[in-house]
Amino acid sequence: ASICKAQMRSLGEKAESCLNLNMIYREGITNKDFKPVGDIRDMKQLPIYNEFILNGTREKWKKRLDNADVEARLIYPCLSTCEYINNRSTKHGPFKNSERFGRHGIYLPGGPDANIDKIKELIVFINSFD
Repeated sequence: ASICKAQMRSLGEKAESCLNLNMIYREGITNKDFKPVGDIRDMKQLPIYNEFILNGTREKWKKRLDNADVEARLIYPCLSTCEYINNRSTKHGPFKNSERFGRHGIYLPGGPDANIDKIKELIVFINSFD
């Protein structure tokens, strides 16, 4: 119970940290390859992930980030495109953007305890290819 109480006390700080980090990414990245997912002002949830769409350049950027020891992750493929799911009802499901995210999306490093200086270095690195 005491662990839970300690975690609950820091919840507001962690939420503010996630919002701040997401805004640092959104305002800092000027490289035209990177398009942020959604509008943070319209979100009804915390931006736990820092998601970007890289139309046609995702694989190039993943290699570039890997070579720079940046732990970026590809957004998972849409379930309706998975070969092991043979259900026609999911083929044209209600998730209008999930196939695009699965083909072109990437998560940049983050989290409530992320080092802001390292994130700013990453932004400079990304923008250096613009």
